[in-house]
Amino acid sequence: MVATEAKRDPATALLPPLYAEQLWHPTRGFPVYRNISEARLARVARTLDQKLRLIGDLHAAGVRLHLGTDSPQPFTVPGASLHTEMELFAQAGIAPAEVWHLATRGNAEVLGPALGEPDLGLLRTGAPADLLVYGADPTTATDPGRGLLAVISRGRLYPRRELDSAVAADQARLRRLPARLLGKAGAALALRSTDFDF
Repeated sequence: MVATEAKRDPATALLPPLYAEQLWHPTRGFPVYRNISEARLARVARTLDQKLRLIGDLHAAGVRLHLGTDSPQPFTVPGASLHTEMELFAQAGIAPAEVWHLATRGNAEVLGPALGEPDLGLLRTGAPADLLVYGADPTTATDPGRGLLAVISRGRLYPRRELDSAVAADQARLRRLPARLLGKAGAALALRSTDFDF
């Protein structure tokens, strides 16, 4: 079912195990994730197709669009879900280069001033030094991981191999027994005190 598919998604490994094992469990997790019927899944699939057509139509009509991560929606991994949304916008008929613009400069034009950083998303003296470094033009596709060489954040360079090592180390830490036990206890408390649905 959906929870089983979510557990197989490589992005799920970026989260603490308590999500796939406890919170997203198909019979014991948050009520919204329990016993999702085939009819509901079919309805969600139909609405996705409709949403993609709507996004394409809105873009063609010149409506300003923005990408986001939709957290904390069911089975959504923050950050990785933005990559998925980029792919969905491309499926809606938006060219990859335009999807990249929407995900980067387009969002920065709105978020920058709200965060007190009007130069966010620009390459110029005094602008925040946060950017991705690629070995080739990334805008020919919508996979942000393809060809990524490094990330520069707050003026510091993080080569891809260091980032991959840091993610692997964090994943290993979260899978150790103390972290798993704490996660299980925290999940049990959250599940006892939460009774919501979307």
